[in-house]
Amino acid sequence: MKFLLPVAIVLLISSILANEENSEQEKINLREIATEVNSDSTSSWKADTYGFDEITVSEIKRKLGAKLGKKDQSTNKFSKSKSAGKNKLKLGFGTALPTSYDVRQQYPKCSSVSHIRDQSFCGSCWAVSAASVMSDRYCMITEGRKNVELSSRFIISCDEDDYGCDGGFLDSAWDFLERNGTVTGGEFESDEGCQPYPMHPCGWPKKLACPWYLTPKCIKTKCDNEFHNETKENPIKASESYYVGDFFGFFNEYYIRDEIFHNGPVQAGFNVYADFLAYKSGIYNHRKKSRLLGGHAVKIIGWGEEKGVKYWIIANSWGESWGENGTFRMVRGKNNCGIEDEVYAGTPELRE
Repeated sequence: MKFLLPVAIVLLISSILANEENSEQEKINLREIATEVNSDSTSSWKADTYGFDEITVSEIKRKLGAKLGKKDQSTNKFSKSKSAGKNKLKLGFGTALPTSYDVRQQYPKCSSVSHIRDQSFCGSCWAVSAASVMSDRYCMITEGRKNVELSSRFIISCDEDDYGCDGGFLDSAWDFLERNGTVTGGEFESDEGCQPYPMHPCGWPKKLACPWYLTPKCIKTKCDNEFHNETKENPIKASESYYVGDFFGFFNEYYIRDEIFHNGPVQAGFNVYADFLAYKSGIYNHRKKSRLLGGHAVKIIGWGEEKGVKYWIIANSWGESWGENGTFRMVRGKNNCGIEDEVYAGTPELRE
């Protein structure tokens, strides 16, 4: 009798693991989603299969990576509480804001704002979007004199509180940027920067032919780019980082716009549902019966309004072949998919 309990536990664990594996291999039918969206005359957005009909859950999870919620550094676990972690709360300036605003138009000298990164087959969106926001803000505070790409590779590989290509927390990424900063680094095989992105771009979808990349090894301040004119570089840090919004979320939409208007793009985490994969153009609004796939982190660069529908302008990290040349618009003010719940930013230290 005493052997029955251990055997039952083993069988239960085996059953759970088998169910998880089957769930990971489950296929999402993009053809069906696209047909449904495009045949709906009330839909504010259009869908596309991007040349293939199905994708497995495990494949798409490598194109995500954000662990939503705040990480409690004392327990190494995450919490939904806004008070966990070290990031401060940032409220707005209380100013009147325009109906529409696009950072790309306001800062044409800062090419990083318009640049669409490609995270490849690595769940690194949490680091890629944070580095992108830092790059934009560093250029903005120098009025275009420091128009450089900051390295997401350095964050992915050296942030020991997160999980590299297996995902990470937004607030934890900004804690890392405060403590350690990041060096410069352009895209894969780029001649720009100290530590370029080491993973080949996959675009979207190109049949998702890229390998499943592992987290690259951490290289502290040494440069691994043979085309870079320096062999070592001091990281650029954030003098502060903060959560954008209030404790209850009542005024988050205003605070986010206010922050973008005064300080530049912000990083946002949200829940990705299956219909988002088929987004092509228009103002995305999650269709309720679509399956939840995981968390994703992106960069909000502005807002606007079209035919009475308010939206965010957001840069994704799936290359320029997805969406509206790599960006998408999402309905604003309704906290669609939680887009207004988890928003972070920071202030880069000015280094001459």
